[in-house]
Amino acid sequence: MKVKNAIQSIEMDTDLITKIAYKNGYIELFPDGWYLVEHNAQDQLKYKEFICCHSLSVLARCHDENDNWFFVLQWEDYCGDEKRWVMPAEHLHQYSLQYIQELSKRGLKVSTMKKSKDALSFLINKNPIEKIGAYTSRLGWHGKKFVTPYKIYGDTNHETYFQDLNALKKSYGTKGSIDDWRNKLSSLLREQSRFVFAISSALSGPLLKLLDIPGGGFHIVGKSSIGKSICLYIAASVWGSPSTYINHWNTTSNAAEALAAMRNDGLLVLDEISQATNKDVGTMCYMLANDKGKSRSFSDGGNRPTTEWRIIFLSNGEETLKSVIEADGGTTNAGMEVRLCHIDADPGKGFGIFDSLVLGLNAEEQANTIRDAASINYGTAGDAWLTYLTANLDEVKIRAKEIMREFKNHFPGVKSQANRACDRFSILAAAGEIATEAGITGWETGNAMKGVKACFENWIMNNGHDGNQEERNIVKQLSLYLEKYANNKFEKIISSKNSKKTDSENSIEDNSALISKVAGSRTGYYRESDQVFLIPPNTFEEICKPYPLKAVIETLVKHKLIKTDKDHHGTLKINNPNVDYTRAYAIKKSIMDYQF
Repeated sequence: MKVKNAIQSIEMDTDLITKIAYKNGYIELFPDGWYLVEHNAQDQLKYKEFICCHSLSVLARCHDENDNWFFVLQWEDYCGDEKRWVMPAEHLHQYSLQYIQELSKRGLKVSTMKKSKDALSFLINKNPIEKIGAYTSRLGWHGKKFVTPYKIYGDTNHETYFQDLNALKKSYGTKGSIDDWRNKLSSLLREQSRFVFAISSALSGPLLKLLDIPGGGFHIVGKSSIGKSICLYIAASVWGSPSTYINHWNTTSNAAEALAAMRNDGLLVLDEISQATNKDVGTMCYMLANDKGKSRSFSDGGNRPTTEWRIIFLSNGEETLKSVIEADGGTTNAGMEVRLCHIDADPGKGFGIFDSLVLGLNAEEQANTIRDAASINYGTAGDAWLTYLTANLDEVKIRAKEIMREFKNHFPGVKSQANRACDRFSILAAAGEIATEAGITGWETGNAMKGVKACFENWIMNNGHDGNQEERNIVKQLSLYLEKYANNKFEKIISSKNSKKTDSENSIEDNSALISKVAGSRTGYYRESDQVFLIPPNTFEEICKPYPLKAVIETLVKHKLIKTDKDHHGTLKINNPNVDYTRAYAIKKSIMDYQF
């Protein structure tokens, strides 16, 4: 049997023994392990003590991006399985020698004697290995390489070592072949818009860094049992076993950081948004889309390196992000809802989440067929995709930009927040089309473009061509309030013949106007002469909550739904002795019929 060893490879059936001088003797490699030995003056064996099993090798020294150094150790455990560990070099100098505990836990036979432990540290540290490599604990792109738990893709001129993490190994992996995944699953879904969208989402993560585009999320919304979870299932099958790759919204912000880092430059799948803690879900969406975790400090001062990532995250649920947050009394804003674009699960064809039936007599049978196929064919598409990307980096960048421009040309009218959303949808179209050209999806040219377009059109239908949902929400909130209380909380200022305009072009003198009283508490006045609701500042600010007053005024001015003085400070001067305040917010009655 040949033994892998960084000092020298030897045949165990010969008398050749490798040794390193140590104190008054040597550290020697015998057929059954490394030993600490001493010889007498006649070079006869005087002392021999076991150190560790013979298979321990130092493969390389390596360093990370912060210039911390490591040893790459390899050995066979008690079952003969090969193990590898990237050990921080500083462990050799810790008094407790905790690294030996780690080696023992991982199946290396190690002596319990202190003298032997000291010799083991010397053996590792003085090993004359010349191989230098790079170490990372972060998945994703490293220059022209892409690191996954099982494989490093791309340029191999400079060796890169990744520390295996059990949590990652459980979710990544392959089963079946790329032909099986393509022919028995992906190609059969080419006309299903939500599934083309899901697969394209899964493929788009690695393009983000190549194109220097920030990440973001998509949320598939629909009633129970419509097939939302199958969409997540098929997306997860691109990278690994769906049953272990999919995560849940029922987690903390700190745990979400770790999940995002585990999926860096890839896809994070989060099931059922209603399980999220309402007060945290908005913050989590911002954090996941903003590519960076919280800043933290060391106990002895200074800042820890901030966890970073760049991902596409795919979510589902019976509720939108807005409804989940508002159920706990919170509010959303335009930025938050663009970071997690929601898409209706039902394309409106009468088959739940499906556009047609091709794999079953009904939607339920079709969903079960897809789930069964994805459970035995997974991970191979991601493997083929990364192999293709790393071999064709420059061509992929050029082609992706072409497809993204083509996608955006279909939507020349989008602006503002909708334009940001369109950018992210266009990346999905590019990923799906390029993967098709690479022979991965089994789709026809244009299938990815068509499926992603259908989903973006659905998003526009829900959010408008400007995508500014916050402005819509502000106008809607004020409109609903006025519709509800116009007749019982607003006293009418009835116009008279003496009404006249003053120097302020928007203010009207109503000295002799009549005031119609209301029975209950009063919110403000409705002035017939120019059809505005006059609301005092403090009351108006309460009505607008939770939206900031500044944002409300800017929205109303932008859409010409408020009358102001010439200085446009928001309020209007009231020249009427029958009104018990001199300035008010003058909201036009037309707000109740306003359409974006």
